[in-house]
Amino acid sequence: MEKKEGSYPYDRGGQTVIVNQSEGKRSNGLGTVGFVLALLGLIFSWMPGLGWVLWLLGLIFSFVGIFRVPRGLAIAGYNPQNEMLGKL
Repeated sequence: MEKKEGSYPYDRGGQTVIVNQSEGKRSNGLGTVGFVLALLGLIFSWMPGLGWVLWLLGLIFSFVGIFRVPRGLAIAGYNPQNEMLGKL
């Protein structure tokens, strides 16, 4: 086996691939939980105990999630809370 000048022992003449990884997409977990609990609170609003507990937890998580970035689902979860307040 002859060694060519300027080549490495394991060089196979392939292309070099460079992978640039960007930072992961940020999410607002508390806003998402608030949104889901707000929807469940609306769905189960006919059950006094469960509906009120889900509604209150959704209100708290959505309110906290509004102060974090991104706000999309937190605001969407906060809107059904206003609907529930209107039923009072």
